[in-house]
Amino acid sequence: ADTINAGLDLVEEGVANYTTFYRNGYGKLEFDCSVFPTDSENVRKAIAYCLDRNEFARQYTGGYGAVAHSFYGLAQWEYAESVDWINENLNTYDMNVETAKQLLEEDGWNLNADGTPYSGTGTRYKDVNGELKPLIITWCNSEGNPVSELLATMLPETMTEAGMELRATTTDFPTMQAAITHTGDKIYNMYNLATGFATANSPWYYYTSD
Repeated sequence: ADTINAGLDLVEEGVANYTTFYRNGYGKLEFDCSVFPTDSENVRKAIAYCLDRNEFARQYTGGYGAVAHSFYGLAQWEYAESVDWINENLNTYDMNVETAKQLLEEDGWNLNADGTPYSGTGTRYKDVNGELKPLIITWCNSEGNPVSELLATMLPETMTEAGMELRATTTDFPTMQAAITHTGDKIYNMYNLATGFATANSPWYYYTSD
């Protein structure tokens, strides 16, 4: 918003013009589904229910952004032709900590650190093959990123309320990229990133195992 408003000030002064365009991509939280505990669908859903995405978009963009609910950008013709169906059928994951708690309970995160039934506060634990494991989410983000800074103010409180512990690591982008591709020294549960689509988008490219 700061950048856009500064540009609009130049428009008001008559020294610039402007155009409105939709993004052919989106920002996202990306989960590594190969590592514990984000290998669990319920854990990933619970994290989603802990973030007020509409408020995040409002604060970050100052009202110049919108929320996408799946693998699409607002500039895509596929979205433009399907917007009504999307709005009627996709889960928008409106923030709901109680739903997050329910998902975690269904997933077996019902114990305290000493093995007693979960007390309702603190970090949840789960019995995994006889071993008590805590619900700790490791999050890697890149330095100097205002998206990361805003997430750091919005996610920890609600995740803690749901019984999850969020551990953040800030690093340079190449180190984070190495973690994402499993070529570095460490792998994390979650990353905040962005993606863009080619003009002629091929979902096959992203999902094929070839």
